[in-house]
Amino acid sequence: MVMAPLLCPKQKTDMEILNKAELPLEFEYPSEFMKIVNQGLLDLDPWIILHDDYLRERFKGLKDRYKSRTLIPFGRRLDRLLMT
Repeated sequence: MVMAPLLCPKQKTDMEILNKAELPLEFEYPSEFMKIVNQGLLDLDPWIILHDDYLRERFKGLKDRYKSRTLIPFGRRLDRLLMT
């Protein structure tokens, strides 16, 4: 499956991260992360905060691949090139 790159504006106030119903019971986002999200900051060069459908796709992919682990995606680093 080919994924289109995630293009994020500098700020967006209506972005969605994983909600309590989607997250494991024992997980809570760190307050520092929530402060960034609540300010609508997505582009923290070289990182972007994952949100909306792209975040949910990454979360589902991690759950499918690593069934015995609880992994919560939160960001993506954009300055790394994939070397093959």
